Amino acid sequence: MIATAPPATTRLLVSRRAGLCAVTAVAVLAAALRILPALARGGLTSGFWYDEAVYFFGSQQLWTGTFPYRDFQFVHPPGMLVALGPSAGLSYLIGDVAAMAVTKIVFMLLASITAGLVAYLLLDYGIPAALVGGGLYATWSGAIWSDTSILRQTLLNLGVVMALILLRRRRRRFGWAGIVLGLALTVKLWGLVAIVMKRPGFRSVVRRSRARSSVGECRTLRLRLGCDNRVPRGAVWCSTS
Repeated sequence: MIATAPPATTRLLVSRRAGLCAVTAVAVLAAALRILPALARGGLTSGFWYDEAVYFFGSQQLWTGTFPYRDFQFVHPPGMLVALGPSAGLSYLIGDVAAMAVTKIVFMLLASITAGLVAYLLLDYGIPAALVGGGLYATWSGAIWSDTSILRQTLLNLGVVMALILLRRRRRRFGWAGIVLGLALTVKLWGLVAIVMKRPGFRSVVRRSRARSSVGECRTLRLRLGCDNRVPRGAVWCSTS
């Protein structure tokens, strides 16, 4: 999910009321598509994925003094286990199944916030762009599937979108963006890819690297063919005659 702020000449003026309505509509749609079907088919307590159980019971172990990597195997960053701490504590009051059901609802609400933030991120491009972009996240089956489970993607998506908003061109907050991104990376490391590609100089660095590679290849070709080294720098071929 990569987004960049448009140039000042292409930014569209959107009223605060219209923008708020668009963001709210997307968030409500995302919440409805995630929570209502789960309630209707009893999906909150009917069963849990393997990964959900690993994260949840791993968090219980963590908060009872049994640490991952040392006392039990865990192949992911520890942020998910820490984030599920309140749910682990709640399980001792209402039971594991009920606590996991509550956690699922919380994750669905977090995903709804993410959908609204995607719409907010696109407001500079106009209301239609915000509705389409946020609506795509709200209605995409892959996002709905992961957001209705206790999976790391939900927290990662929220953290990356928040970091992108903090890095908007008009009012950048590098410190806060770094904190949010750092927390997101303690859950899943793939969030780093989005921020690296969002970095303003990333594409220009790639272009310069390719250009240097091309120039080096041309110089090597001229030396091998015995060409005059005074051939213009931009030349890609030279004659040996």
